Amino acid sequence: MPKPDTDEMIQARWGSKQWGFYNWECDNARAIEDTMKPGSDYNALSKFISAAWPNEKDHKEYKAWSREWNGRVMRRMLYQWSAKDFIDTVIATNFLEAAVSQLHDLWWAMDTCNLSSVPIGHAKFGAVESYYAFEPAHRFLEPDFKQSGPSILGTDILSMTVKFGKARTLSVSSGSPETTHSGPKMSSNLSKPEKPNPRPRALTGPEQQPNPVELARNEIDPNHFVFAQIGLLYVYGKDYDHAKGCSIDVLKEGPWWQNGLVVVVRLDKKGNQGAVYVIWHANSIIEEDEADDDDDDDYDDYDDGEELAPEAKDHVPGRLHPRCNEDFSLAKIANSVHELGQFDKEFHFLPITKTTSVIHHAQFLEHDEQWITIEPALALPVEVNK
Repeated sequence: MPKPDTDEMIQARWGSKQWGFYNWECDNARAIEDTMKPGSDYNALSKFISAAWPNEKDHKEYKAWSREWNGRVMRRMLYQWSAKDFIDTVIATNFLEAAVSQLHDLWWAMDTCNLSSVPIGHAKFGAVESYYAFEPAHRFLEPDFKQSGPSILGTDILSMTVKFGKARTLSVSSGSPETTHSGPKMSSNLSKPEKPNPRPRALTGPEQQPNPVELARNEIDPNHFVFAQIGLLYVYGKDYDHAKGCSIDVLKEGPWWQNGLVVVVRLDKKGNQGAVYVIWHANSIIEEDEADDDDDDDYDDYDDGEELAPEAKDHVPGRLHPRCNEDFSLAKIANSVHELGQFDKEFHFLPITKTTSVIHHAQFLEHDEQWITIEPALALPVEVNK
């Protein structure tokens, strides 16, 4: 089944007659609703349509138009999106437009469509190596403060004041010591500076690689971290070594566990997309069994009725995996959304900070009535959430 057409694609095929049908429905919306009220004749709608389009040819063309136009939402809800479908939709999103519309295609898809979980890849962090994916969704994170004003955006797009905290050692991949790799791969036990430098640290030797954690920190402005929420992170709950030698069906069987970590894409002032991050924040709103209300979901929290492994019951809030011995509040996982979508891809959690950062609303800022940008809402009146 091909992906259903968008409204724009459908309307691009219309001629004057189809636009006439559309305008007639808009002008008679109240009367059409009245024909479907309790107590109305069972054929009241058919009579109303026949009176409007008495010509048999016009009547048939109207019914064909109505089936396509009025049935479009149901077709979209029934269509099983692939991970690529969702990634392509995110990439094509103009977030300046999405910020002002709760009915934007991206938000609508996450709220109503039959979406597949999106693979991220496999990674080792905190002495645990496993597979990761995310369930497309938004509005998990809430601001620490309530802010109001005509320019304030909804919670789909938020901002954060990133607190780097004190200097400490943060590893890209912890656990058993790793061998040295040639090329751009990252080594463990990488030192994290106390404050972000204006540029990456200079190399001291021809074979020394830049510190990837430091590079990731230097990519962001701690006072201007604006992001869009795109999903809830899941980790594979069975043995990684066994799964990596098997087919994708083994991964789909699960179990997959979530622990309140949210996947976001960073936005610049013009709404352009940047790197992809994972955020842990204590005020994330994750309803119990949030991702299990669809029996046909690709990745389930439970494995065919089996109980969760004992360690899953002791999953430390914010940790990637029950056996994970490290945590973070913000970590980079990809340079862009383009890099997501494959389980056989190795990636790294680059922990930007362990310190809990303050989440704010984002806002539009108008410049000389000529253009707008997305900015953190830091200067507006605030009310502490209770």
